[in-house]
Amino acid sequence: EKTLKLNFTSAHLSELDNKDQELIANAKEAFITAYAPYSGFLVGSSILLNNGEVVSGSNQENVAYPSGLCAERVALFYAGATYPKNTIKTIAAESSPKTLAMMSAITYPTIKTTQIYTLSCSQQRRKLQKP
Repeated sequence: EKTLKLNFTSAHLSELDNKDQELIANAKEAFITAYAPYSGFLVGSSILLNNGEVVSGSNQENVAYPSGLCAERVALFYAGATYPKNTIKTIAAESSPKTLAMMSAITYPTIKTTQIYTLSCSQQRRKLQKP
């Protein structure tokens, strides 16, 4: 049996340390590059790696809506392709005010995102266990 431990913080921006505030600012910059003409959900994500590098991604929709890639997945794939030997320290996600207003009215399924987080974390664990 494998165990996955995730820590989640809910706080006002001013309560976070400077590194986390910068990570959220990077995610906010990333959502501007989102391609979401069908849903209008603009989301950005930034990942802090254990080597101090920060990578970002934004959601990308497809004409075959709702098929597309969430911001977290884009950032995770970029991190894995660019820094394959590094592990994830922190993930931040940010969305536009319009997205937040829309999300409060509906529930959006995030099964694909959950699966990719699980896959990424289990792959990292295997890499760390190798001699």
